[in-house]
Amino acid sequence: MRTLFKRWYAWLVLFLLLGIPASTLTIYFNRSRVTQESLESIREGMTLEEAEKVLGKVTEYHDSCTMMQEGLIFPVDLGYWRDGPSLIILTFKEGKVLDKEDYLESAQAHVRWHIRQALSKIGIDQRLPPGSR
Repeated sequence: MRTLFKRWYAWLVLFLLLGIPASTLTIYFNRSRVTQESLESIREGMTLEEAEKVLGKVTEYHDSCTMMQEGLIFPVDLGYWRDGPSLIILTFKEGKVLDKEDYLESAQAHVRWHIRQALSKIGIDQRLPPGSR
């Protein structure tokens, strides 16, 4: 058995049997709710609870913010839903959705973001050396 794992093809078979299905399942079950489709289903007048049913649990919530519209200043609350580099911001007035903004990134940007996060956790600096740009 020991000599079996010294051969490259044994590792390849092991990767194909375990690695690919595991990564596929991880991606499938870890799908984000911070998407364009979710944003489009948010309607003006929805409550925070209704928005959380669509987008999942709010990442950050800031109350006592102010907003200026048509020369008037009024209090609003801001809800942030974040997944990697993507962000959806909902503005609530009196507990109802007033406005929505999105900063949605591509799948490629998500992959780059997750790679950078993983590298920073193991202590690899992603900054380029001076003069290499």
